[in-house]
Amino acid sequence: METNYVDISTMFQTADDALLRTILSNRSHVVYRYLFKRPEIAYSLRTTNHNKFLIPKTSDLGDRHFII
Repeated sequence: METNYVDISTMFQTADDALLRTILSNRSHVVYRYLFKRPEIAYSLRTTNHNKFLIPKTSDLGDRHFII
């Protein structure tokens, strides 16, 4: 008779993952307010001051060892 045992670290990792999912999905959970808030990322992309664009890489240029 063969029995399959689960490693104890796998059991703890599964339990930790389940607890974290429960906390994240329930905003009124006691621990929820102690979690770090996800930072707001504001990108300020500059406009280009030129009308240039990249040419598509072709096999001909690749064969000549051009870097594009």
